[in-house]
Amino acid sequence: MKCKKCGSKNIQLLAGNSKVKSRGIIPKIMRLILIICTMGIWLVMGKKKETVKTTTTAVCMTCGNKWTI
Repeated sequence: MKCKKCGSKNIQLLAGNSKVKSRGIIPKIMRLILIICTMGIWLVMGKKKETVKTTTTAVCMTCGNKWTI
């Protein structure tokens, strides 16, 4: 792998995690309505876990250029 800017082969790969945004307010409102209608029994059901997206970034150690792989 070579740097796109300077052509150096001195590259370091970095893995990073980022949270993916939730779908919006509508699922939250629907969950609240279900909690009210079932008098709180719906609270036993767990929330949907947040998804995590892993991205890999390459960094040239010579010139400092960064890009996503």
